Formats: sequence, structure tokens, C-alpha cells
Amino acid sequence: MIEVQVFQEADYRFGVGAITVRVERIDWANPDIYDGEPWYFVDGVQLNSAGAEVGRRQLMVRGRRLPSR
Repeated sequence: MIEVQVFQEADYRFGVGAITVRVERIDWANPDIYDGEPWYFVDGVQLNSAGAEVGRRQLMVRGRRLPSR
């Protein structure tokens, strides 16, 4: 899976402001329940506002904000 997603601050842990990530992998097998809903580890590459790579990132994202499997 390679898809660019923008996650708002409330939809990922832990960070400040929106983040743009080229999603490469989602760990669907190991959700973490937080605030009563599933969150998943996402591996990818953070992009800046011009679309250039900032660096590799692993973050935890609210399940309902992820693309369907």
C-alpha cells in the first residue's frame, strides 16, 4: 500500500498539527484501544507541504481515519 494521507492532530498520536504521510504499511493485526476505539501503527514517509520527503515515520493513527483494508 502506498497512499498519501493527511492526518489531523486529533487523529494520530503523538504530534502537533496536521501531518502528511506516504503510508507504506499498516499493522492491522495489532490494534491498540485508546479512547474506546482502535488505533493502528502506520509506517511510512513524512512529506512536507511541497511533497518532498522529510523522513521515515512510525505513528499510531485512529482506525476510522485509515483507508479500508
